[in-house]
Amino acid sequence: MKFSIQIQMPTPEQLPQALIIPKDDVMSVRELLPTLLQTTIILCTAIPIALAVGNVTTLWLGINILVSVAVISILARLNQMLRERKDQKATSWVTSLFLLTVTLYITLIPQPGSLVSGSFVALYALPIIGATLLITPIAGLIIGGTATAAFAIRLLLTLLFLKLTTSVTTILLTLSFPLAVAGIGWYLSHPHLQTRERLRRYIEQRQTSIEIGRIVSGTTMNVTTVAQQTAQLIQEAFGYYHVGVFVLDPKDKSIGVLTGMAGQAMSGQTTVGFRAPRTGFSVVAYAMNQKRSQIVTTWEEHRTLQGHPIQFTYERLPTRVELAIPLIAGDQVFGALDIHSIEVSAFPEEEVRVLEGVAGNIANALRTSQLFQEVQQGYQELSTLYTQAERRARYLEITARLSSAISSLREPQDLLNQVVHLISDGFGFYHTGIFLIDETREWAVLVAANSEGGQRMLARGHRLRIGEEGFVGQTTHTGQPYIGLDVGKDATHFANPDLPDTRSEITLPLKVADQVIGALDVQSTQEAAFSEEDTAVLQALADQIAIAIENARLFQQTQEALEETRALQRYYVSKQWQQITRRSPADLMAEHYSLGTPRLETTLTTEMKMALEQERPIVVSGTQNLPIGSGADGSNGSNSESSPISALAVPIKLQDAVIGVLSLQELDEEREWSTDEIAMATAVADQLALALENARLVEETQRRAAQLAAAAEVARDATAILDVDQLLNETVHLISEQFGYYHAGVFLMDEANEYAVLRAASSE
Repeated sequence: MKFSIQIQMPTPEQLPQALIIPKDDVMSVRELLPTLLQTTIILCTAIPIALAVGNVTTLWLGINILVSVAVISILARLNQMLRERKDQKATSWVTSLFLLTVTLYITLIPQPGSLVSGSFVALYALPIIGATLLITPIAGLIIGGTATAAFAIRLLLTLLFLKLTTSVTTILLTLSFPLAVAGIGWYLSHPHLQTRERLRRYIEQRQTSIEIGRIVSGTTMNVTTVAQQTAQLIQEAFGYYHVGVFVLDPKDKSIGVLTGMAGQAMSGQTTVGFRAPRTGFSVVAYAMNQKRSQIVTTWEEHRTLQGHPIQFTYERLPTRVELAIPLIAGDQVFGALDIHSIEVSAFPEEEVRVLEGVAGNIANALRTSQLFQEVQQGYQELSTLYTQAERRARYLEITARLSSAISSLREPQDLLNQVVHLISDGFGFYHTGIFLIDETREWAVLVAANSEGGQRMLARGHRLRIGEEGFVGQTTHTGQPYIGLDVGKDATHFANPDLPDTRSEITLPLKVADQVIGALDVQSTQEAAFSEEDTAVLQALADQIAIAIENARLFQQTQEALEETRALQRYYVSKQWQQITRRSPADLMAEHYSLGTPRLETTLTTEMKMALEQERPIVVSGTQNLPIGSGADGSNGSNSESSPISALAVPIKLQDAVIGVLSLQELDEEREWSTDEIAMATAVADQLALALENARLVEETQRRAAQLAAAAEVARDATAILDVDQLLNETVHLISEQFGYYHAGVFLMDEANEYAVLRAASSE
């Protein structure tokens, strides 16, 4: 026959607090408990054997064997559970179940006769004393009560069914024995346990104080974290109803702010941020003002030095005793440690001294934390200033580079292309584009962009209708900046498929004399990427860009006008000199040659023709460099006896128009013309051009003066001669003579106004 018992371990929540082994005793109990379990198993095995040898009935022997087997199974299961689980509650449960099992075994194992006589009652002392020593004195009382109840039930059943008789005194003495043993155990162990508990509590408090000092002394945490952690540590170590840490407001030192708290009062009756003014009469305010600890109780009235009653810090807490300790470091008050208890005997002197030491550590931690926060805040401010300075330096650099580009670039398109790259690279923006308004002032046309999407937009001629499409349309219509910090939520944003990563956008007007000529469009992949400072800087850059565009446009117009003026001047000079060149070539040519050197037989040599055609100096070294048949008669341009060995021909240029040529020839020896000689000849040719032009202008002036004099003479004669025919004859002859014309004539219309009739002529 197979017999087994399964025990289901109760949950930890089902374990009464009185049956939990103190934390400090768990290890010693775990070391002793396996030995006790094994010894009890051996005894449970030996008892049926002893009964079998003795004079017992077979029925009672069988009952004892079954009970012993059941108890041994329970103890074996408890031993297995002890090996599987090593936490405090599991150990407490195994110990409690072991002692209860032993108690019940003692109740079931004796024969009815010995039960009535009470010879087995003394065995109850074993589990009761074990519970008192291994668990707590109250656990001994619980086991004693359980033993009494079990023994009473067994005794009652025995008396009823077996018809045994015994005196009431014997029954009462037998029933009171377990309780008496438990009471004696509790009485003897309670003072020891109280002393031990106080010692343990003192050691824990000291350790907590040291731990708090170790944690907070080198902390760099913020004030809130320091206050919260220290309040939690104190509450856990001392077990107070409520622990709070008040810290003086950095902006108003007259107010203490509850910064950290722990305990039962955290259920909602107090909250972090509660303010205790130092001008009030609370315990916390009094302790901070007087710089000393203060205790207030419910059964005694406490007053300030001025006679005002000191009040509890919180009105709604069930506090019976409140202790406030000022947090002082270096003679400076940083706040107060506020502790509430619902026990009348709270805060003995020894405990207060420990708490004052803890408060000193907290104050040092708060001072360190505040200093660290001040240093950190200063560092953040310096970092912010450095970032701003760095950004402003980048602004200045971009502005300087933009100014340099404006001063060096004259082509508007080159300037715009460089500007968009300067802004995007300098600020790290995703896309920068410049739009200009077309001649119809209906469209804003993209003319420059830096991004790949912008290049695609340029290729297809991207434009936006003014006043209707996108931020650019709004800015070019209103003349005001438009900022979208989150373009996904802005209905005005133009969702461009070429720029899918845009998260924020800003457009700024390009203005010249209050007239909008376009817009600067900047886009970023970050939300809220544009600050007020960015807007101001970008607007300043936009103003520079607008001025640069206008200056480039004006420069281009000026250049075009200047080029037209130069072209007209060249045309006029060319026409004037063409009239002069109609004269005899001999009148327009001058030579200087050494004695014995024959004159040239041709007007223009080969190098002279080349200089006129190419409009640049021509250098010839040796006659072999001259093309054959370049002269007027098919010769090489000079006679055979005086052919030049080296020659230099320089065009005479007047305002980019060639009006002649200066030729230098060497007949005796081959010559290499130096750079200085070529430059000197060019300078002479330039001076000669100016001199010739001046001479032409003088001659032109004289000729016009003569013409004006002739005109004046004609007018004078016209006023003196009354006969029309004589006047006409005198006029035509005077004009021919003064102006050197071959023929001059005057035609008058006949009376029918059909024919022009010659009335006077100067030629034969």
